[in-house]
Parts: sequence; structure tokens; C-alpha cells
Amino acid sequence: MLISFWNCSIEHEIVEKNIWTGLKKRLPAPGTKLLQTDEIVKAATQKAATITSHRKKKDYQFLIQRYTGCRKGEAAGLRHSDIDLKEKVIRFIQWEQWVEYEKIRGGKRREKQIRKFKTGNKDERVLPMNKALYESIQDMELEDNNNPVWPLRYKSIDDSWGSHHVSEYRSKYGFTSHELRRLAVTKLTLAGISPFIIYEITRHKIEGMSDVIQMYTRPTVDELKEAIEILT
Repeated sequence: MLISFWNCSIEHEIVEKNIWTGLKKRLPAPGTKLLQTDEIVKAATQKAATITSHRKKKDYQFLIQRYTGCRKGEAAGLRHSDIDLKEKVIRFIQWEQWVEYEKIRGGKRREKQIRKFKTGNKDERVLPMNKALYESIQDMELEDNNNPVWPLRYKSIDDSWGSHHVSEYRSKYGFTSHELRRLAVTKLTLAGISPFIIYEITRHKIEGMSDVIQMYTRPTVDELKEAIEILT
């Protein structure tokens, strides 16, 4: 707007020059954030998988995110029935149901909980566990029901999952939850894995590719198993 004003003034000989010429603010080019080093990721993974006097249980949500590249809400909103240790698969499925659970300070609560994905049904998928993930979570105390594993991680105000839990990742592990997703996509890409397989694993959007092609291009189970082993 100001540029047009001054140019118009010069054209009509109201002023001789634009006093703002050469003083435009140039924003710095967006930088590319580097991934955490292998040593940091390895130490964080080991910490999440270790039981100590201060941590009575493993951080299973971290481990699932670490070895699948899924979003925080996809991991936090898993039900007992979604984690199949016998078949060694994890089902990422949307659901909506009434849930009864114990509050932290005692007492029972019953509320309707909703688990929905960023792009709806398109994000639903079944992923095989790689060896590292299976070894890390095979001791999970899973029940034979459809109840959420971590009902306390649900936030009813916006139907989100796991925000408070992952807010502690930086202090606990030295990096954020989303960096686990970036790590997975980067490792798969650098390993030469097809974008269609990466999409099937992480539901990371393939830029420039139509939804129709994404929907009809499906990798085999063996291809998924081979690719997901890279995330170790």
C-alpha cells in the first residue's frame, strides 16, 4: 500500500523520490531444523524402556511413537484391543464410546470419549510391529476389551489425546514428540523407501500426489514389515 502511494506521488511529481527505497525489511530465510543425533535418540529410547524406582512403568506411548512415527494423539488414544501382541500389529482406528475409569485422586468417572484423526478415516491403518517395538512393549498389561489404555490422557474440550504427556518429552528426553515423527519420515526417505509405503506407515501427506492415487496404491504386508524395520 505504501509503495503504491509513493510511486503514485512520484509519477504526479508531488515528490521526487521514495524515502523508503532500500529500507524494506527482509525476513530471514526459514532454516531447516536438524534431527537429534543417534546418541540422543538411543539414550531417550533406552530411558523410555527402563523401569526405575522413580518410573514404575515404561513410557509405552513414547516407544510406540518412536518405532512407528505416528502422531501423539494416535498413540495416546489406543485401546487395549488395538494393540495385538499375538499378531504383532497395532490398529490405528477412530472410535467413540462411553468410558469408565479411575481418576488420579480417587473416584470413578464416566464420560464419552472420542478418538478422531487429522484427516478422518484416511488415517486409519494397521501397522506391523518391528522387532524393536515388540520387544519393548511385549510386557504391556493389556486387557481383553475395547477400553482406552490411557483414558486420563483424553482432553474433552477438543477431543485430543496425549498433549500433557508429550509436553514433558523435552525435559525427559531432550526433544519434542513431533521430532519422533520427523525422525521416522527422514529415516524411511533416506533409506529409499517408496513415498507410498511411507504414507501407509505414517500417513504423512505426499505432496503433489492425488488422493485417488494414494488410495489405490497399497503396499503389501511384507513390504510394510521390511520398511518398518528401518525405524530402529
